[in-house]
Amino acid sequence: MYLNCNRIGGLSSSSDFQKIKQNRRFLNRLLDEMPMLFSNLRSKATALSACVALWAGLLNSAAAGPALKLHVPSPDWRDQIIYFLMTDRFEDANPHNNNQGAGEFNPQKESHYSGGDLAGVKKRLAYIQGLGATAVWITPPVANQWWNGEYGGYHGYWASDFKRLDPHVGTLKEYQELSDALHRKGMYLVQDIVLNHTGDFFRYKNWNPQDPAQGFELKPTSVPMKAPTQAPFHMNDPRNPAHRAAGIYHWTPDVNNYNDRQQELNFQMSGLDDLNSENPVVRRALRDSYGHWIRQVGVDAFRLDTAVFVPPDAVQDFLYAKDPKQPGMRIVGQQTGRQDFFTFGEGFAIDKAGETKAMRKIEGYVRDDQGKPVMQGMLNFPLYGSVGEVMARGRPTQELGERIRQMMKLHSDPHRMPSFLDNHDVDRFLKGSNEVALRQSLAVIMTLPGIPTLYYGTEQGFKEQRAAMFAAGYGSGGKDHFDTQAPLYLFTKSLAQVRKQHRVFSRGVPTVLRDDAAGAGVLAYRMDHGGQSAWVIFNTAEHPVLLDNLDLMQGLSVSQRPRTLTGVWGVEGAQFKMPQDVDLRAALTPTGLFNLSLAPRSTFIWVGSTKPVLERREAPTALKLKLPANLPTQVSGDFDLTGEWPITSAANVECVWVVNGDLKNAQVIQPAMGAATREWQLRVDTSRWPDQTAQRVVLLLRHAQTKEVLAVSDAQQVYMKKEWQLMAAIDDPVGDDLGPQGQYVYPQDPTYVPGTFDIERLEVWSAGKSLRLKVKMGAINRSWNPANGFDHVAFTFFIGKPDASNGLRVMPLQQDHLPESTHWHYRLRVHGWSNALFTAQGASATAEGMALPEGAKIQVDVAARTVQFDLPASLLADVTSLKGLQLSVNTWDYDNGYRKLSPQGGGSEMGGGQAAQPLWMDRVLLELKP
Repeated sequence: MYLNCNRIGGLSSSSDFQKIKQNRRFLNRLLDEMPMLFSNLRSKATALSACVALWAGLLNSAAAGPALKLHVPSPDWRDQIIYFLMTDRFEDANPHNNNQGAGEFNPQKESHYSGGDLAGVKKRLAYIQGLGATAVWITPPVANQWWNGEYGGYHGYWASDFKRLDPHVGTLKEYQELSDALHRKGMYLVQDIVLNHTGDFFRYKNWNPQDPAQGFELKPTSVPMKAPTQAPFHMNDPRNPAHRAAGIYHWTPDVNNYNDRQQELNFQMSGLDDLNSENPVVRRALRDSYGHWIRQVGVDAFRLDTAVFVPPDAVQDFLYAKDPKQPGMRIVGQQTGRQDFFTFGEGFAIDKAGETKAMRKIEGYVRDDQGKPVMQGMLNFPLYGSVGEVMARGRPTQELGERIRQMMKLHSDPHRMPSFLDNHDVDRFLKGSNEVALRQSLAVIMTLPGIPTLYYGTEQGFKEQRAAMFAAGYGSGGKDHFDTQAPLYLFTKSLAQVRKQHRVFSRGVPTVLRDDAAGAGVLAYRMDHGGQSAWVIFNTAEHPVLLDNLDLMQGLSVSQRPRTLTGVWGVEGAQFKMPQDVDLRAALTPTGLFNLSLAPRSTFIWVGSTKPVLERREAPTALKLKLPANLPTQVSGDFDLTGEWPITSAANVECVWVVNGDLKNAQVIQPAMGAATREWQLRVDTSRWPDQTAQRVVLLLRHAQTKEVLAVSDAQQVYMKKEWQLMAAIDDPVGDDLGPQGQYVYPQDPTYVPGTFDIERLEVWSAGKSLRLKVKMGAINRSWNPANGFDHVAFTFFIGKPDASNGLRVMPLQQDHLPESTHWHYRLRVHGWSNALFTAQGASATAEGMALPEGAKIQVDVAARTVQFDLPASLLADVTSLKGLQLSVNTWDYDNGYRKLSPQGGGSEMGGGQAAQPLWMDRVLLELKP
């Protein structure tokens, strides 16, 4: 609490104190620097003495220099760009605090402390601001458990004291100086916090819900303490009657089913001791702890870790409680001049295409069932999932288009939902995709509603999830990574500038104008705000595409329609290319539609203007193309078409059959020009058409040399339903998931149920050159609520084309090779939250190869215990026949890399083998015979 000197007498009449009251700077300093914990002092005289001493210190401090700028008004959070960093991995400005002598410091290991600190963050603020970020989000700086016996608490999420800084990150003074430096730059401080749990101090072996003391044990390997040091969280042993009566913890084992809401709210997550959020003592202690950081440091916002594991009413209490001694954070924010203290939460929940369950779940932490406010925002995990599927794995752009529509429909305040591409808990974007896909993804989050959140190192092309930015830290390669001329740094900076210059991107409402149901290709949307409009158009495909018949003005009144589209930003692949200004009077067809050829992986941004283009072009031809009358509505394979040539002369003109906008594989129609007929015939190639999908088809008339679009027909849909044939199948013995020599054992965590790694059957299906791989397992586990429908296992497929040229035998990162006379050209790695496809180019024992911007389509049948993987139809398009194709699939588990192997094993570590032995539990090989 804060000491009211009037209440204890004597000091309020002092002439010196009157001077302080008249000096706003002194008064602000007083509010910043005087946290009072006088509730433990036994007399008024003692309290008065402490007040006088602190007052004298303030006078000396004020005389020594200007007050720190800790408290500033809240910004409009919609307009911010957040830079998220792991303090331990960012920059080390004070090596003296690195090693606290408990064996916890070892920058050679990902599991240990590396040495980054708060002073290091302050040191690099110019670098962060230069990128375009306006706020810095740091991982929890509070005192932590340093080691739990298997892993370190360098990340900050294993609190031992929520109200004290961890010595590894620095001192209170250094934290205040960071806040001051940010505020003087017009930037803001976001602190990561935890309400759900403390560290990993206890565990259960045989849990009895009726007797929390049964099966309970404190972890003897905890360093440097065996229990939290802060009251009341130190009362963590239910064998102690006083601790048990206090009820500070839920006294539960680990979650084994994340689909069970009661387990999600009350059980331990990954062994972390779950707090009893319903207990008023816990609630008050947490409010007291985190209010401290707002008052003492000037934190501007909180990011709430594991928010969906805390009841919404507990979050509401944390933010809005009217307790005069420990008020809610929104009230504390107001007391320090922040009228919009911002709290956003984490809810790791991803929806598959067409689903909104996860969206609705996280919205429940912004507005409760009665519509009352909870937090001000939630991390937009569903958008993260859709952006990754579309941009990194080549899924239909319709999936992202629909996610945008649902985002605006279901979320009450999408503009304040932080959007992101990767973070410290998931694979880096570049771990399973390429840089061009990353660039397009950055353009998405910079132009849609939401607060763009950049994970440190993305701007330097990091692939390692938690590598250090400084030379002495883990995974840095021995050099610093603060290059302000790095291509991705400059690219991100340019997008941030566009977002800041045009508020339509941070405050506007999107209208999706076009997306593609069949695959990678066009995504176009318009942003509207305050009479301004902007158009954002992507081609996510690796080939040029035709954007046809686009209604740019959909939903705009005549008075809102601009005369010109002014290009403000653009790229083709990795190269900047500013889009040309568009005179709409000349560019639109007679029916008001827009046609445009887009280069591979191109992105263009225009803003509307009433100014005419200086060089006006001629309006498009009024020539009307028509699709053939005999066009079928559904096909299962190639088919024939006939039509009439649209003009009398074919000189310098091409008529082209275009499917899903694909100009690379479009079929040029050859006319039968003669006196008697202008008929043409075409055998339509459907080998690249995705199954069970409507294909968008048009006829295109273009200049034969320049490829300029002259006319485009109306589009129609043709549905593809392929006829799949079983090419081969092989049964595998049950229970042989024991590694190459039959001696490996499962991880010790009980959620690894028998059969998790056991392949029982592999089937290979084909439809033309499309390939489907169906694996039957001993068990399908989905207790961690995985995005791909299964977890606890990673499948790695190796696909070798019949011609072994340029093929490899090495199995990247798995410490083994394929058998003799077996090779691979493509490799697919899939686990519960990843889906990455690679070529053999650049692959080795330690490198996965060149990532492709595609992935498999995954379907899971829990009842049949099967997981089905449909590979992109284009993958084997250059193969004459699938006969002779070699296939191999193996199982292991994966979490930021294949899990470790050791003789003794561990909770999530395989046992029964040496660390350098092959990393697979079961394997099946198959070849399609001629």
